[in-house]
Formats: sequence, C-alpha cells, structure tokens
Amino acid sequence: TDEPHRLKLVTTNQLIQFYGSLKEIEQLDERLVRCHKSYIVNKIQLQALDVKRQHIVLKSGKTVPVSRRMIQSIKALLKGD
Repeated sequence: TDEPHRLKLVTTNQLIQFYGSLKEIEQLDERLVRCHKSYIVNKIQLQALDVKRQHIVLKSGKTVPVSRRMIQSIKALLKGD
C-alpha cells in the first residue's frame, strides 16, 4: 500500500498501481498470503525468512517485512514447500 486505497503490485518485470483493498486482493487467489498489515506476497515466491530482522526474502532477492504475529505462519509455509 502507498496512499489510502492505492495499491502497488510488484511483479518480476513490472510495477502496476491501482485502487482497491488488500483484503480484496488477498481473497483473489489462495497463493497470496498477508505477511504484514501493508504487504501481501505470493507463497510461491518465498525463499527464506529472517526472524531476527523480521523480513521475508523473495526469490527475486527483494525483502518484505513480516509482522511478529505472522512469523509462525510464514515459517510453516516455508517448511511445507
């Protein structure tokens, strides 16, 4: 999220901005998971979890913050892969 109701979708090769809510996006596909109040990630793109720094490393090398509340569920996702 950036501005209220304005979302940024980051793909492997482009950036798309549009209006909507994270709750709506999260429900579009079962591969999408909320990891922070302002971030949703694709489970397929998860590579590692850095608990100490509280962020997720994606396959692209980018990092995304993860909330303390969501660390255990992200750990479970990574173990399941």
